[in-house]
Amino acid sequence: MMKIFFIFALVIPSIALSGQDLQTVFEQNNNVTATYQECIDYYKLLDKKFKEITVTEIGPSDVGLPIHLVVVDEDGLKDPKSIRKKNKLIIWINNGIHPGEPEGIDASMIFARELVKKKETKELLKNLSFVIVPVYNVGGCLRRNNTSRTNQNGPEYYGFRGNSNNLDLNRDFVKQDSRNAKTFASGYQLWKPDIFIDNHTTDGADYPYQISLLASMRSKLNPVLGDFMYEKMIPELYEHMKEIGDEMIPYVEFEEKMEDGIFAFNDKSRYSSGYASLFHALPFIIETHMLKSFPIRVYSTLNILNTISQYTSLYKDEIIQIRSKALEESLQQLVYPLKWKINLQRMDSLQMKTFPTVIKFYPNINDSMLAYDRRKVILKSIPFYQHYINAAHAIKPKYYIIPQAYESVLENLKRNGIQYSNLESDTLIFGRYYRIEEYKSPTTPYENHFLHSQVKVIEEQLSYPFYKGDIIVSTNQENVNYILETLEPQSDDSYFAWNFFDGILMRKEYFSDYAFAPIADKELVGRPELNKSYQEYLAIDSLHSLKMDQKLNYIYQKSKFVEPYYNIYPVARIF
Repeated sequence: MMKIFFIFALVIPSIALSGQDLQTVFEQNNNVTATYQECIDYYKLLDKKFKEITVTEIGPSDVGLPIHLVVVDEDGLKDPKSIRKKNKLIIWINNGIHPGEPEGIDASMIFARELVKKKETKELLKNLSFVIVPVYNVGGCLRRNNTSRTNQNGPEYYGFRGNSNNLDLNRDFVKQDSRNAKTFASGYQLWKPDIFIDNHTTDGADYPYQISLLASMRSKLNPVLGDFMYEKMIPELYEHMKEIGDEMIPYVEFEEKMEDGIFAFNDKSRYSSGYASLFHALPFIIETHMLKSFPIRVYSTLNILNTISQYTSLYKDEIIQIRSKALEESLQQLVYPLKWKINLQRMDSLQMKTFPTVIKFYPNINDSMLAYDRRKVILKSIPFYQHYINAAHAIKPKYYIIPQAYESVLENLKRNGIQYSNLESDTLIFGRYYRIEEYKSPTTPYENHFLHSQVKVIEEQLSYPFYKGDIIVSTNQENVNYILETLEPQSDDSYFAWNFFDGILMRKEYFSDYAFAPIADKELVGRPELNKSYQEYLAIDSLHSLKMDQKLNYIYQKSKFVEPYYNIYPVARIF
């Protein structure tokens, strides 16, 4: 049973926290969140006063200001190798990815101070070191306003969801369009945390609870990690949050009415937690509720940061063992799941306090809609769909070979810790390749791309030309999950899905009907098997509606003149 050494009150106490001489902006005015500069200045003050705290810059953001990393370590160590030598776990706390949801920014400032000022919390530093990103979306944090979060109850001013490129950075962890994502990936691969926490505020349904937990999807995790997280860790986190008077629920996602059932979130690799799960971390998204007051949300965030940290400290050795085992098993894994769909045939039940739903009429709008009656709280049993089944998979090859022409792909691989070698000479490589048969694309862009979905492929064996300097990626390496997730085109967040390979989807050479017609006619005479296929093609056309260009195109596609690599995904899979 986990013992909680301390908690943070859910209302603002006058003397609940230590360090009155080091009050944050939030503690001085509970409806105010720190600006980017106030936040960084506060951490630099802690850096000066406490040997355990070090403020560093890990790289550029989307504006002319850096992204910082605050390291909290008992001995003042500031590099992961030294910390790992002391057999400590590393917890990464990410804040301000959506700066309009700023609880984590203010809560982490208090949390860092309390870690080094209070005797009981200093105990955590015997087993743990923390790396805190004070503000991830720097550009969004600078765009302060008090209107963009229409549904949110405070603070007085806050940042904007998008960054300076107007990207949602919590959709950018695989494609890495932003400087922020590039900086994050480099920093993450350096530290490789054991626990990953990303602080948010939720939108959507109303309910009595002030905090919900989005844990990375169990099915995506290596089984040994998934079993530990869902059978041991998560139940205790819920239990102890309830014991301290801050009861927590799973993240709420539903279709029409919450009482009809909620769904566990599929945190694809584009999201922070989905990205972290590729590297065998135990990832959590913290979602406080938008309609609760800002101070309640800040202190609720502090409670869960403390609870996760206490649990991690107590089970440090077991977490080290299971992460090591998960890595070992991933290297031996031959079949890799690429897509998931919710299992509607398998339903659990969740006892939840809810507000009754009512139909409310708005006279000026002259229409009605669903609303929540906050005057009552009822306990209901709600269907909970939290099990996913595999919808697509790939057999892991021994190597991938990638043309160096795909520079953005290679830069992403390198930034995310992927090791590779280079071809030493030009060569035709016989291997297995995918032909892209089908895909869907939206009519409007999604996060700077026209993201492909429902990708269907046919595997073919053929020879493809590669050149000196092209890239050979072995799957026998630590970050193998990331390799398959990005290089297998059927994956929801593959580089193909994110449009890195769209050039292959367009023919580059064509024919003129009048010039090709005599050639096509001769092809039918000289190739009986083609003529037979063509006659079968014509027979399907009972209304005789096929036009000449359609007939010529059919012959062209089966002739020696067609482009050999049209729709061929140009990544060799070598077994």
